Amino acid sequence: MSYNKSNFICRFLSISSIVLICFISGCVPAESDIDSSKSKVRKYATDSSAVKYSYKIINTFPHDPGAFTQGLVWDEGVLFEGTGLYGKSSLRKTKLESGEVLKRVKLPDRFFGEGVTIFRNRIIQLSWRSNIGFVYDKNTLNVVRTFRYDQEGWGITHDGDKLIMSDGIANLYFPDLFKCTWIQKI
Repeated sequence: MSYNKSNFICRFLSISSIVLICFISGCVPAESDIDSSKSKVRKYATDSSAVKYSYKIINTFPHDPGAFTQGLVWDEGVLFEGTGLYGKSSLRKTKLESGEVLKRVKLPDRFFGEGVTIFRNRIIQLSWRSNIGFVYDKNTLNVVRTFRYDQEGWGITHDGDKLIMSDGIANLYFPDLFKCTWIQKI
């Protein structure tokens, strides 16, 4: 019986070694593949048709370092900022040049504030995992209404006609908050 057991172990180790060697040798590219990939890299790295951008800092502005910015909209000379973190989330109307918060509306502690956009003279702010969004009057920052959604709330913007919401993955949603319906999901 011990002969059969040791024979089995020897065969198993031999076969395993052969499989391992075959696997390893299949994972190493042939020399011609290495040369080929190097030339492709060189081709793309030196392609002069690629547009190259640079930047220049022309100004800096003060900002509250305690604000966990999740959404930002510039409108008519005012910065609207949605901040996150449970217990600290808010919507702020800020003077860009000084960083002075002109008005601040705190969200209830159970909400983690997310994306912000301005659409049809309303500010819309999402919350992350609470499935609740807020619609504010742009001038007073009073909550006009709330709305529900089934996915996580991350980013929100619009194309001029429709709101566009993101759940942080590959899905985009097109809600009609004024009719309380969903137009589309892609």
